[in-house]
Amino acid sequence: MMKLIDRNNTAALFVNAAKVWLGVRLGYLSAVVVLVAAVGAISFALACGATVHCASMVGLALTYAIVISDVFNWVVLNVAETEMQMSSVERVVHYCQLPTEPQAGTAGEIVPSADWPTTGTVQINNASIRYADTLPPVVKNINLYILPGQKVGVCGRTGSGKSSLLLMLLRLADVCEGHVLVDGVDIRTVPLADLRSRVSIIPQDPYLFSGTVR
Repeated sequence: MMKLIDRNNTAALFVNAAKVWLGVRLGYLSAVVVLVAAVGAISFALACGATVHCASMVGLALTYAIVISDVFNWVVLNVAETEMQMSSVERVVHYCQLPTEPQAGTAGEIVPSADWPTTGTVQINNASIRYADTLPPVVKNINLYILPGQKVGVCGRTGSGKSSLLLMLLRLADVCEGHVLVDGVDIRTVPLADLRSRVSIIPQDPYLFSGTVR
């Protein structure tokens, strides 16, 4: 756990180190600006004579040269923070450009009867599942036949595809090969709105109560 905490804090330490590094460099730059402003102001005062107007201009120049250090830090840190936060906007834009799920009326879809499914027979014939067209299948060549009213338990280690097998029934995971039949109807030919309104899944997480009902 300590190693994981150290790895998690590495990013924060790098950010703080970068801020300190930036502050030191901007401090040097501000000192150079103040030096140039002071030398220029003194040279200007010696050239035009030590008048009240020249003295006020020299004081104004030195004051703004000193303040510029804080302005440098504020501007650069805000620009860096804005650039970091814009990564969230980039994610939103990326997700907005992703292809959407097929809507109702797609070619090849058939609206099932009003009482479908009547018995609840599930037949999976050599089906493979993947989450994107560019990704390899997470479940390969599954064959399964569940009778009406039959209770089936799916066992396996973490990452073996148990949840993916259930997501396949709602077409949340793409069936890239084979067929999934519910009461003899291929679910890929059923519109998503009809399929997800006829098939129900009870989640294993308690969304209503954090503890027992009592």
